Order: sequence, then structure tokens, then C-alpha cells
Amino acid sequence: MKVMFLIKHLLFGLTLWTLGSTAISAKQSDLDAKVAEMSDCEKLQALVKSHQNDFARVRGPKSTTKLADIWTAKYHMVGKSCQIFGWGASKLTYTCSLIAPNQAVADERYVKALTKGKSCLGNAWMLQERPRNNGKGTIALFQQGNNNTTVAIHSFETSGLFNDEWTTYLYVGDPKK
Repeated sequence: MKVMFLIKHLLFGLTLWTLGSTAISAKQSDLDAKVAEMSDCEKLQALVKSHQNDFARVRGPKSTTKLADIWTAKYHMVGKSCQIFGWGASKLTYTCSLIAPNQAVADERYVKALTKGKSCLGNAWMLQERPRNNGKGTIALFQQGNNNTTVAIHSFETSGLFNDEWTTYLYVGDPKK
């Protein structure tokens, strides 16, 4: 009798769990479909807005290190390697990077991203372009006076053990990180 009682409750619990996870999967599928239909400008503007709520809808699986919490991004503006870094006290940043075989390819990507940033963000965002503080490369910063979100595009040299490569990097987050 007790065994039947336990089996019924176990089955009931599994049914509720299955229904709950199906509802979550359906919501995620709906969101994925909406994101797939968005233009690059809509995605960038959504990321800027999402920074205000710590990229809550963009965060995927989390891992923790001594220095930061790191989430795999559910949606990628560049390539398939975007991540969200949590530096504590609601200081979260969305970052993507692409390795390039040489400076010419990285610079081409940088110019394309810079052009897209200008057209997507518009005149309300101030653009500052300058050499990077460390090493070879360039950085473009898009900022607004009344907004604590910065959009940054970097192109920089990444020295490896056997060869030198270049990286193009997109950042959405706090201007002080």
C-alpha cells in the first residue's frame, strides 16, 4: 500500500516537472524565434537595454572562478563565443571576440563593426576612437552622458606561443570595466 502511494506521488511529481520544463522550453523557443528575426541593430539595442537588468534573459549556464562569475551567452552578436562576466556588485559585461589570422582581417572586422555601431546607436551616442592603452590596436567607445552602458569595439594584437594573431572584440557593459 505504501509502495503504491509512493509510486503515485512520484509519477505526479514527474508529471508536474515535465509540464513545467515543457513550458520553460516553449518560452525559450519563442524567445529564440524572436531573436532570430531581429536585425543586428535590434540585437545591439536589446543588449544595451539588457545591461540595465544584468543581462538576465541573455545568460546561459554559469561557471565560477576566483575573479568572476561567467555565463555562456544564449545569444551571440559575434561568432559563437560570447560570454557574460560578473565582476560583483551588479557589474556585468557582455563580451564577444573573434580571432583573426592577421591585422588586415581584424581591421576589416573592426571597421565593419564600427560602421554598424554608428548606424545602430545613432547620434545620441558619443564615439571616441583611440589607440589601445596596452599593445597594438584600436578601440572605439560609444557612450551617452545619461547612460551607464558603454559599447566598445576593439581590434588588437594577441601574441601566441608560435604566432601572432589579432582579435576583434565587442563589449557591452559598465564603462569602468
